[in-house]
Amino acid sequence: MTFRNSRKFVGDIPPLIQTLFAFTCTGTTIILWEFYENAFDYLFGTTMVRGMTDTIVDMAMGLMGALVLSVLYRRR
Repeated sequence: MTFRNSRKFVGDIPPLIQTLFAFTCTGTTIILWEFYENAFDYLFGTTMVRGMTDTIVDMAMGLMGALVLSVLYRRR
């Protein structure tokens, strides 16, 4: 099955749903990245995570980036 004709299969996806999907995927990626950093710190003794503040700032910056890109996508 090719994705070239996916509109026939799925139909038109509303822009709001597209934006929410992209934002949700970004949030999931941020969480997986933090798991990765914590796992490496635990398993290999690295210092990727410098504390709770570092984790919260990383997540906030990632979500703000997703929000900016979502707004820019909606404007195109």
